[in-house]
Amino acid sequence: MQLGGAASLGRRFSYCLVPHSVNTSSALNFGALANVTEPSVASTPLVAGDVDTYYTVVLDSVEVGNKTVASAASSRIIADSGTLTFLDPALMGPLVDELSRRITLPPVQSPDGLLQLCYEVAGREVEARERITNHIDKHLQKSILFR
Repeated sequence: MQLGGAASLGRRFSYCLVPHSVNTSSALNFGALANVTEPSVASTPLVAGDVDTYYTVVLDSVEVGNKTVASAASSRIIADSGTLTFLDPALMGPLVDELSRRITLPPVQSPDGLLQLCYEVAGREVEARERITNHIDKHLQKSILFR
């Protein structure tokens, strides 16, 4: 059974993400429990996407470090727990350009042909230096709620 088909849930859910520094689990709530109203909670509305089975949000901009590299208020991304994020080419191009400029490792071809940025790291000590931030709402607070 798909959860969306359960009448008792009312087709509502909330996924409350706690900060990494807190020693507690995030909460996934359904139905009446999905209405979270604490003042410190920010919510991100889901929008209609091309495929009904995905949860979609509007992506305002992409930032590398403290530099905004791409903006598109009408761009949509799928909110998923998977490891890959596919961006609109109008956003992906500037992001790839900025990361290519900042990453000094030797580039290599993607083993599966899917990825645009792959680097040779064998024999090198590598540490992540750049934070990539997807801004899905310009007014989000520290606590985030997807519903």
